[in-house]
Amino acid sequence: MKSTIDAAGRVVIPKAIRAAARLEPGTRLQFRVTSAGVLEIEPELLEVEIQKKGRLTVAQPRGSLPMLKQAQVDSTLAELRADTANRR
Repeated sequence: MKSTIDAAGRVVIPKAIRAAARLEPGTRLQFRVTSAGVLEIEPELLEVEIQKKGRLTVAQPRGSLPMLKQAQVDSTLAELRADTANRR
């Protein structure tokens, strides 16, 4: 797939790539250029704190997160179920 840079320096990421990478509007991205001149783009990592909750150790986000949409929950469950079924 191809895209172009507009006069303001913006690049449109094609819809199929956004969907495959689960990029939603408002997703913060990190950019890097390798020594070979390759541009790498990835979602910014979520900062978390490791905490004890009873006998469990859990990762808690440092900031607030947007509410999940029902479609996100449904698609994640479907993927996990398909992955589990493929392992059997």
